[in-house]
Amino acid sequence: MNILEKIEKIIKEADTYLTEQEIFKRIKNEEPINLRLFVNCMDILESIGKIIIEKDRYVGNEVYWVGVDNPKLEKLLKESVIL
Repeated sequence: MNILEKIEKIIKEADTYLTEQEIFKRIKNEEPINLRLFVNCMDILESIGKIIIEKDRYVGNEVYWVGVDNPKLEKLLKESVIL
């Protein structure tokens, strides 16, 4: 499992919304990762539409999972014709 998949798993399996700092601490416990790589992975997940990061300087940046988890729906979206 690569780092992106591990980050996705942490976000999806969380009971509550996590901040970027909490996700970083959890992934760091599983695998050695530096902050720059983590930030790049979060940027990738946000740019492909799997997560939304709510910027809040007081609470921390909360991360919301919005990715599609249904394989049938993913297949349908890939095979659909764009009008």
